[in-house]
Amino acid sequence: MSYPGLHVTPHIRLVRPLGRGGMSSVWVAEHLGLRTHVVVKFLSDALAQSPEMVARFQREAALASQVKSPHVVQMIDHGLAPNGVPYIAMELLEGRDLRQLLAERGPLAPHEVVAILWQVAKALGRAHERGVVHRDIKPDNLFLCDVGHGELFVKVLDFGIAKVGAASDLGATRTGVTLGTPYYMSPEQVMGAKVDARADVWSLGVVAYECMTGLISTSRAPRRPRRPASRAASSPARPRAAPAASTSAASSPGRAPPGAGARTARSR
Repeated sequence: MSYPGLHVTPHIRLVRPLGRGGMSSVWVAEHLGLRTHVVVKFLSDALAQSPEMVARFQREAALASQVKSPHVVQMIDHGLAPNGVPYIAMELLEGRDLRQLLAERGPLAPHEVVAILWQVAKALGRAHERGVVHRDIKPDNLFLCDVGHGELFVKVLDFGIAKVGAASDLGATRTGVTLGTPYYMSPEQVMGAKVDARADVWSLGVVAYECMTGLISTSRAPRRPRRPASRAASSPARPRAAPAASTSAASSPGRAPPGAGARTARSR
């Protein structure tokens, strides 16, 4: 059981709960050595009984630590708390995720979309260079940090179901096992087939389409968030997908573009 004042390690002391979900609980903590506040995520008690889920949880920290990018959330520590529950300590971010921004504002301005996609692509490019495929790129996992002056600084979150190379030691990497968020998944990922960096590029293309139109690019679940009256009046027609989004949404793996690193290099 976690409570304020609990020392997760000699240097990390819990301060207050931040949130709880089906898989984990999140706390704000004080790092006594660094003299700063951090976030500590605990695997839920129920899932902590599953060796596979424990291993997947620990991989999140290990994989994110391998990806050296200012646009990937910084991992600080991970291990087992005194009560035996796995934890991950990471930097505390101020701001909101892209899902919240889209819910509040609807379609974004073109320059905002470009800024967000460029930063995510740079983060994914670094991940792909290390052989890491995120496999769950979606607005919920793209955090917009509050850095002032109206700037958008993006951090990619949650490498919990990421895949390294051809590794298949966990259910998260076995052919026939589907993990991710269906609306953002590439066809091969939906089918449980092997995936590579192109799956992340597909997902980013879906995010791009949603940012520009306010719609999810699938006929299974059309959604149209309510737009501000001023924006709706000025753009009554449904916008076409930009070339980058259209290319990313190739209908088969063989037609999909290469990894995000190649795409950012071509864009320069």
